[in-house]
Amino acid sequence: MVGWVAAPLSLIYTLAKAFAVPIDWLRDLSYAWALAPLTVWFALAYVRRWFRTSKSLKQQALQGFYVSVGPIIDRKLPKDIPESEFDRYIDEVDAWVNSCADWIGNHMGIAARERFLDRTGMMAGQFFGAINKTHNNALQNLTRFRQNLLVLIESEAWG
Repeated sequence: MVGWVAAPLSLIYTLAKAFAVPIDWLRDLSYAWALAPLTVWFALAYVRRWFRTSKSLKQQALQGFYVSVGPIIDRKLPKDIPESEFDRYIDEVDAWVNSCADWIGNHMGIAARERFLDRTGMMAGQFFGAINKTHNNALQNLTRFRQNLLVLIESEAWG
């Protein structure tokens, strides 16, 4: 709407000034006012573009998190894994969760961060391939966090 009105308004104002249309208040105004509608139009276009770009960048980052957790979930751990290697795996899980939560909190707000970390209503279950209770819990949580990422990616409410 603004795009259709701004250019004609600017042109009409300029022509009215140039041909000295007998309107009292028009004589007192500068030609610079002809730029006002165009300036508003450019400002609105900039803000719209910024919002679209910002939203797109957030979605790309969330999609990156979504993809990056896949290999962590799908990794097959041997039943006889040394405790130090298992601890490194759990540290990797924690690092992924913390980096996602921090990024979401900083770029999308506390509500979106809480939505990402939400684990309410989770059902107890046993993951095929889980080597122990800690591994099973990690897989359940990662799967839930991945589902929560999907909600953040697909919903306008959290962006």
